[in-house]
Amino acid sequence: MKNESSLIYIGLGAHVSDSKRMFGVGSTTIHKMQCREYNRVMTIEWVYVLPSIKTKQQWDYWDNHTLTPHMLEHYEQASPIWNADHMKGVCHQSRTNGWYMHPKSPREYHDEIVAVIMEKINEEINK
Repeated sequence: MKNESSLIYIGLGAHVSDSKRMFGVGSTTIHKMQCREYNRVMTIEWVYVLPSIKTKQQWDYWDNHTLTPHMLEHYEQASPIWNADHMKGVCHQSRTNGWYMHPKSPREYHDEIVAVIMEKINEEINK
């Protein structure tokens, strides 16, 4: 059975040409995250299971229209080698185009990035 719980994740580009300062934030499901192609082009660093107050489609909309603008207030937009345009059709999903450049290192500043994401999630939960 497919697990369709909605997730938010932080991923790092896995291509050798991707900057080590680049990270992606996107929404998906456990079922889609298990896709082999998904894992080939991105290393997942953090996952948060979103509450069931919204459907997957509603969380996707929130990701694109609320979280993405919030992330752009904190980080510069970036694009990995294998972005969503390259991944359309693979595993019946597209990859996020929510990629950002951290001024230092997303691994070293992991907690900072999580705090930026959780700020918006908590706002949404507490509406």
